[in-house]
Amino acid sequence: MSLLAPIVGFTVLVVLLVLRIPIWIVIFLSALVMAFMAGGIELVSRILIETSLNKSTIDLVVITFLIVFFVNLYKESGLLEGLGNELVKLFRKPVLVVTLTPAILGFLPIPGGALMSAPIVDVVGDSMGLRRNRKLFFNVWFRHIIFLVYPLSTTIIIASGLAGVDLWSLIVWQTPAVFIMIVVGILMGLPKGSRGGEKSLKTESLNAGLLIRGLMPIIVSIILAVILSPLIDNVFPLPIERLSMIIGVLIGIIILIVLSNPSAENLLKALISGMLVEIVLAAYGAMFLKDAFNACGASDAIGGLVGDMNPTLLLAILPFILAFITGSPLSSIVLSIPLLQPIISMDARETSITYISALLGYIPSPLHLCYIYSASYFETTLTKGYRYMLPATILTMIIVLGIYTIPIF
Repeated sequence: MSLLAPIVGFTVLVVLLVLRIPIWIVIFLSALVMAFMAGGIELVSRILIETSLNKSTIDLVVITFLIVFFVNLYKESGLLEGLGNELVKLFRKPVLVVTLTPAILGFLPIPGGALMSAPIVDVVGDSMGLRRNRKLFFNVWFRHIIFLVYPLSTTIIIASGLAGVDLWSLIVWQTPAVFIMIVVGILMGLPKGSRGGEKSLKTESLNAGLLIRGLMPIIVSIILAVILSPLIDNVFPLPIERLSMIIGVLIGIIILIVLSNPSAENLLKALISGMLVEIVLAAYGAMFLKDAFNACGASDAIGGLVGDMNPTLLLAILPFILAFITGSPLSSIVLSIPLLQPIISMDARETSITYISALLGYIPSPLHLCYIYSASYFETTLTKGYRYMLPATILTMIIVLGIYTIPIF
């Protein structure tokens, strides 16, 4: 089978991403081009119908919608105000503040959201004697570690859906990488003998009520999803695979509404935001693109082209490069899994390596909004941040590959 259709389709995708076209438009156009070149309008129509009726697609779209609405509601509710200050009061130790505050605020995956923790890292970093590029590194690096195991991340949910891998198995596989990134981040970012690193910060008394209110909806959502997963997922005759996740997020939304009492205007803003529409359409488009690629019948040809390459290196290199040049882990996942799945058995281990690679390529990308905004806030440049970002990224990838290729894994 000719490779022309998938090559043209993925070329369109990369070019449009570089031009900063909204990702949902990029994915749809790429899939349409690919399917039309392979079989015309008839094939396009058939794939659209099959994708729309697919249980995995429905499940993915519903969960994505609820999670993005949840995030938007957090933003509009006002609960975020003061949460950062309470985290400083909770951790007190400067090293814990500059590492854990960005990580916890990472529970809300808002584009460019590293700006929420930047002021805290800036002030506490001064007490530790950190230079601007080290503050930049801490703020961006530690914010994104949580996305390796965060079940409400739309990217990990889409990766799980595309690869057909259980979400919780994927999270278990990626847990070692969390500890690797933490250790590497501290070793790379913390200067020897940093002043104030062990001293407790002088702060006002902790407002435990505000801290609990800010974190409770997220924590309850995750706990419920974990508890209910083995009990109700794939038990009932519904076009939903992860009912536990849907119930967990819905309960979290209800708790958030009760605690924050948002106005009707704020609820409407959270419901009709551009980000919600784009991410939901991107989730559907990802499944459409995968089905279009499979329908092209190019799997054997691609397998012949890369058949001699080491599978583990291919899993590590391709997603990393795609994430770096597109500035989007979602784009990398959407591209990588359909390309790799026909030639490599994508179990939880392989999907995990793909996801970790995409995340590591995304963090230092010059198109990464968190990196761009943080560099601007700390009045430094992306290239100066690379002094710590690139060695940390490379070292983490080497260690991850070394561990994940051990036979017991």
